[in-house]
Amino acid sequence: MNDLQQKHDSWMNRYRDRSNPNYEEYTQIIKSNNSVAENINKGHAFISNCLYNEAIKVLNVAIDTGGQLLFDDNLLDENELAKAYLNRGVAYENLNNYEKALSDKTKSVEMLERICHIRDFPDENLLALSYMNRGQTYISVEEYNDALKDAEKSIEIWERLKRDGERIDEHRLSCAYANKNIASIKVEPLFDEKNMSNNDESELAAQHTMRGLNHLKINLFDESISDFDKSIEIIERLRTLPEVIAARAYGGRGMAYYVIGEYEKALPDVTKSIYFFEELQKHGQMIDEDILLNMYIIRGAIRNYKFAIDDEIDNDLGDAVSDYQNSIIIMEKFKKAGKPIDEDRLAVAYMGVAQSYDQKEDFFEANNYYDKCIEIWEQLVNEGQPLLGESDFATAYMNRGSNYYVMHKNDKALSDLNRCISIRERLKSQNVQQEVHDVSTSYRDRALAHETANNIEAAIKDYISAVRVLKDEFSERPDLQEYYYDILKELLDLVGNENNDSLRDKILQEFLHSMRREPKTKEAEEIQISILKQLK
Repeated sequence: MNDLQQKHDSWMNRYRDRSNPNYEEYTQIIKSNNSVAENINKGHAFISNCLYNEAIKVLNVAIDTGGQLLFDDNLLDENELAKAYLNRGVAYENLNNYEKALSDKTKSVEMLERICHIRDFPDENLLALSYMNRGQTYISVEEYNDALKDAEKSIEIWERLKRDGERIDEHRLSCAYANKNIASIKVEPLFDEKNMSNNDESELAAQHTMRGLNHLKINLFDESISDFDKSIEIIERLRTLPEVIAARAYGGRGMAYYVIGEYEKALPDVTKSIYFFEELQKHGQMIDEDILLNMYIIRGAIRNYKFAIDDEIDNDLGDAVSDYQNSIIIMEKFKKAGKPIDEDRLAVAYMGVAQSYDQKEDFFEANNYYDKCIEIWEQLVNEGQPLLGESDFATAYMNRGSNYYVMHKNDKALSDLNRCISIRERLKSQNVQQEVHDVSTSYRDRALAHETANNIEAAIKDYISAVRVLKDEFSERPDLQEYYYDILKELLDLVGNENNDSLRDKILQEFLHSMRREPKTKEAEEIQISILKQLK
């Protein structure tokens, strides 16, 4: 036990006996301690709800009370006071008061560093968090050298804790790495671009590529594309640079275009990247196969998308399957070699193959691959692992369930669609954004399965949910208006067969008459008119 802990326990033991005349003083100290912790928790709650001024008020009280308790024979755990300073610094930063934010976060860092030198079991997670937070503030005030130091310090602590088997917050660690990337980009200068030799230009192209990849990691897509443009301009002009630089530059730009939805620009870049990587492999050179498998997955996704919008491009589907299969081969090779792989990404590749077979209407083969991706995702979820896109997890169940429905396996269809909707409703409760069309289709497909099972009440309920989801986005998503009226027509047909005039009138009022003045596409307007004529 260290000296500070002995001093604290000795002091407190003097007052724990109720017969002691100073017992009342002891109970008052405990109440003050509890008050500090309570105000820190309140401050954190206010920050979570963006009530920063309210947070500062309660944290001021916590810091004043905590400071007095520390002054009186160290009667407060300094970790708690450091946490109060850190939280108040966060609140100040959100009010753009960077001077006070830096002051508070620095106090938190200094206090925790001091504790680390005198305590047997300091809260190093909190210390790393304080460094990471202060680094973010340094970035905000463009003090990039200091930001880089803080980012590296927080990473050093968390990585060491990980190696020692301690639990850490992986999201916070990723934020620290993002801070490091941002600061590194600003701190590390590129070459002076004037009067360069070819060798210098080769190095410049490599540096633009690396900086572009760093920008890509932190979602700075315009800056990323700008760097890749500069690198590729040098590559295409000189034509003598190492193919690995070209592979990474084209691949990075293709990935950036893919993420922002510019698929027509992404496809040729990704294809060039794959070409260069495959050429390097043919000549026996080592390549970064992790990047190559990403290129295959992205090109497969683009080819699936192209077929979805133009079903005459049939060869794209076969090529998409080939791309996804190539990515799976690489990951399976990693597994056999004992190299850890991203199981989530493997599931994405399996799902890509399944969607390709879906578009070929080969539902049996599609479900074989949905089985594979669902099995992986269920295992990851059971282990508490985060998924890259949980909405894809729900969509895999939706697609497999819909395929079972077409294959006349209605019980399996209902089981999958129930699981799909339970995932979607959980994601909704967590405010996770989902594609509106997919959410609506999940309810609509389950309505069809319920109708087949002659559970008309459940079918009507799901149809209403399907239409309501689309109604909420009616003005914002004109591309879904035609789908809205298609599902509404199916719902009205089903309710009409039940001779439930009261329910029918409610549906008409909520989903048809109330929408008559809303701006619509020409196709949606035509379907609305046809429904109104049918009602007459």
